[in-house]
Amino acid sequence: GKGWWYIAHDSFKGTVRLHGGGINFKLVSPNGGEVWNAGSVQEITWDYWMLMIKSAGQAGGDLKIEFSSDGGTSWSMIAENIDRHSESYMWTVPEMESSQCLIRLADMNNPDFYADVSDGYFTIVPGTAVEETQPLQFSVSQNTPNPFNPSTTVGFTIPEAGAVTVEVFNTAGQKVETLASEFKEAGSHSVFWDAGDYPAGVYFCTVRSGKLSETIKATLLK
Repeated sequence: GKGWWYIAHDSFKGTVRLHGGGINFKLVSPNGGEVWNAGSVQEITWDYWMLMIKSAGQAGGDLKIEFSSDGGTSWSMIAENIDRHSESYMWTVPEMESSQCLIRLADMNNPDFYADVSDGYFTIVPGTAVEETQPLQFSVSQNTPNPFNPSTTVGFTIPEAGAVTVEVFNTAGQKVETLASEFKEAGSHSVFWDAGDYPAGVYFCTVRSGKLSETIKATLLK
């Protein structure tokens, strides 16, 4: 018959998460701050364990995995009917750019019974694959999204390893923030800017590598 079932254990370390009292899943990857290349194959992973089951009929089914590129406003399906015991899924990252990406894991039979969302935004940037016959060229991509509120990502490519600075200026020519000032290997890179503390308006982001530099215009909306 229906009733409460408990699993006893003489010791338990860590944080116990209860979601309606049942099967418990916890997304491990992606996590906040990760940067994934568009077109690459990445592993979505989760921890699975059984804490308690309210009833045999509420034990939960297989999983569905969903993706949001706008901070959770809208969601699209990655995969469904995934065996919850598998604990991972290989995902081909879509060809897009966004700094507000989330993954959501939910029970197929009853999404309200269990769901978990990745901890913090991860970022998708353009793929870094370069034809061997094509030499690297210095370039700075338009920030994405643009306009933005309050965060955005700036991508750039440097042909040789060396010191790189990425600085942001206001329309008066005053430097408001340094996003990067460090040694970087040749290739494609990106920096993230959280402009939540700055007023709305137009800003200029300058990337310098050796004698090379390029500036893009970014618009912050509030």
